[in-house]
Amino acid sequence: QDQALPEGGIEINRGLPQPMLDAIHDSRPTPFPVSRTSDKTELHVRSVLASIQALIKQIDDAVGRLLHHVDLSNTIVFFTSDHGDFGGHRGLMSKVPWIPFDDLAKVPFFVFGAGIQGGRRISTPVQSFDYVPTALELAGLTFPFAGLDAISLAPALTGDASVMTRPVFCETVMGWPMVRRGRFKDIWHIYSDSHALFDLESDPRESKNLSSDPAHAEMLEENRRLIRAVLSAPQAVA
Repeated sequence: QDQALPEGGIEINRGLPQPMLDAIHDSRPTPFPVSRTSDKTELHVRSVLASIQALIKQIDDAVGRLLHHVDLSNTIVFFTSDHGDFGGHRGLMSKVPWIPFDDLAKVPFFVFGAGIQGGRRISTPVQSFDYVPTALELAGLTFPFAGLDAISLAPALTGDASVMTRPVFCETVMGWPMVRRGRFKDIWHIYSDSHALFDLESDPRESKNLSSDPAHAEMLEENRRLIRAVLSAPQAVA
């Protein structure tokens, strides 16, 4: 019960577009209802955070046991995850509403084993879908699906991260498509044409929505174009 509570509560959302605020404050009894820290006791929040830490430790220990049976001289191991959890940030618990703030969208992704240049941390964002062409290339196979938004990260695994300088996308099938371009991240609510734009270098907590700043109008228009192109592809990236 000694878990530190996240800084900043529900008030961090004040500058978001109205559709996002509506989703955050939705109180309807759905199969996946919104869970807010303000509706819970402090003891409950601390207990949930302790459970999350315990589950992470359990996974870490289990992976360690598995690797005792793997020959890393001829094997490459990938580790990633499905999605994150608000864990009390933004005044929210669980994963609802599924708006791709970094609490949900930013997940672990690391690789080690045969031929991998280890001991490095690359901060440039990638997409989970990039795993597929990466694994195929490392296996000596060709990615057979032209036109899908995925690239092989194999060059980055051996030291050349220049391949990773491109826009990355997330959450294109649930109404809140996101594009990340360098330091800027844009979540676009298509139906209301409203944006939550963040400079993640100066604002890693995603607390200041820059979308109303005229200086970013050209960027928002380019983001719309990029997202529309991904949405019109044969199969959108989840």
